Amino acid sequence: MKTEDFFEFTEALKAAKTAPHVIIVRVTDPEKAEKIHSIYFEKLSKADQEIDDIRLQGGESEPGTFHAELSTIPMFDTTRLLWVRHADTLLEKIAKNPTIKGYFQRDLENFPESTYLFLHLDNKKTPKAFDFLMKSAWVLEEKPLRERDLPGFIKATVRQMDFQIEEQAVQELSRKYSMNTDRLSDALNRLFTYTIHEKKIFVKDVRDICFDVEGDAIFTILDFIAEKKINRAIEVLINHKVSDGALFLTMLSRLFINSFRSRYLKECEKGLIEVHERLGLNTKHQYVMRMNEERMKKVQLNYSGVSTPRILGKFVELDKQLKENTLPGMQKNLLIMFVASLEHVRSR
Repeated sequence: MKTEDFFEFTEALKAAKTAPHVIIVRVTDPEKAEKIHSIYFEKLSKADQEIDDIRLQGGESEPGTFHAELSTIPMFDTTRLLWVRHADTLLEKIAKNPTIKGYFQRDLENFPESTYLFLHLDNKKTPKAFDFLMKSAWVLEEKPLRERDLPGFIKATVRQMDFQIEEQAVQELSRKYSMNTDRLSDALNRLFTYTIHEKKIFVKDVRDICFDVEGDAIFTILDFIAEKKINRAIEVLINHKVSDGALFLTMLSRLFINSFRSRYLKECEKGLIEVHERLGLNTKHQYVMRMNEERMKKVQLNYSGVSTPRILGKFVELDKQLKENTLPGMQKNLLIMFVASLEHVRSR
């Protein structure tokens, strides 16, 4: 079995009559790997009385350790579940040595029936030497969440936890985490804990609990920049703790690029939904789409299209400076100077 959907994978694993011999998952959220492992362990426990749960860290383990654990035949009737976290690091070590790679290819095709293998990968590709594993294993290759996927992901997660969520809360979470999707699972877990008695999430809960998202302050700054209220934008930026200047730059550059692309697509007589689809923006919820549209229109109104090459050049220059100056204080100063420079960009 091979899928890109976490929920489809976990439901299929629960429903399977027998546990697969090898599971390979590629997910960025470690809690999802934990969830799959717990389902795998439970399925094996139902079939056998005793499970030997062995865990290795790919970055810390040597090929010899992995090989020993993989090839061990237990003295008693025990099932062994071998979980290798960050396994791609270990597989790359093995692939670099032709001799070691040779005996691993042989043994991975014929390791003991009493051993079950669970590999958690970080990278997009495994070394070609191990492609044969992908053919026989159950594989989950989850793609990164896109902004347009957030409402569906939120609803599916809430439904799986047997909770309810109001539509406004879905919209608010989608807005908050549209540029920081890797933190959405953590936010949902906090909301589940916070609303455990009611088992329903309201928009007020989201605002009460998800207050520490860096994107919140950044969206405020982006709105002021779009309106060309540069002094207000700088004021918020000064009072905002900058932990990642690159995140701010990504969001700001995306706003300008999407605004100018949106203008061009509309001139080509493309409809609003098609424009947003081409830009990779959310089209499932009118609230989110309206907010994106209003922000882009303000940029188009307040910044001349003739200035586009100069603004994009400034983004490239700022990106280089942020990479060279990683201290938070220095990053904040660079961002303030950059935002101040936008005051002098011509309106159309």
